[in-house]
Amino acid sequence: MVMRKSIFTSFVAVVFVSGCTVISNSRFKNRDLDLYQKDRTVTQYFMADIPSWANSSSSGECKREVSPKYFNFKSLRDSFSFDYKNSVQFQYLYNIKYRSLMDRVRSSYLTFADESMLFYDTLEQINSGILAFNPPKFKTVSLLWIDPLIAKEKESVLKNIFNSSEFQTGHPVFVSLCLSNKELESFIEQRGLSDKNIRLASHELLTMFLLDNSLGYDFIFNLSNLFNDDQELNFFIPKQMIPKEFQGKFTVKYVKGE
Repeated sequence: MVMRKSIFTSFVAVVFVSGCTVISNSRFKNRDLDLYQKDRTVTQYFMADIPSWANSSSSGECKREVSPKYFNFKSLRDSFSFDYKNSVQFQYLYNIKYRSLMDRVRSSYLTFADESMLFYDTLEQINSGILAFNPPKFKTVSLLWIDPLIAKEKESVLKNIFNSSEFQTGHPVFVSLCLSNKELESFIEQRGLSDKNIRLASHELLTMFLLDNSLGYDFIFNLSNLFNDDQELNFFIPKQMIPKEFQGKFTVKYVKGE
């Protein structure tokens, strides 16, 4: 199989010689080894891809348009001494860079060489303290689950919540189980909120790994892991039940979503 030349020309990857570890789960499918020329350099760090039919959220009542890359947190810890927070940030940054690169080269996939280079480029940035999600410095943080408010007819409800005195006591963070980082950026721009310094926590932050790096049975979104221990998190939910994916230490504030 003839592969196109890697678009990376200036980055030299460190090669780890190791076996390929694949975690079995019925929701995942095997990665295409032919696509990656059977090179096992970094495949041990990837979880298998999710098939398109399973790339959805019952809590958000959505079919996701973007399929993220998920990582094996245990392998990241063992090889790079990552704690859980570093692994989450690594996965988030990798996915943002991956989609940006895909858009730039206008391709439906990247070669394994490109993914490998991207992996080590992301690793270098994380080790240098460069994060895709930078926690605000405010003592109080106001998180809003926006999936029930995505529809255009919900715009006035969204802005009423956003402009409420209670929500304004903390730095705003929009959380989504449905939208990617890029889609969340577009959503904020379309709602005229681009100048509000809103932090974005999109579905690329989901993982099946628990805080002890053991593999769980479903995806989780540990919110408090994104912030500093001394920050107060208020999580605004426009429904009467908080989705099971959301975990961590925060105070739930139920608000009207109608």
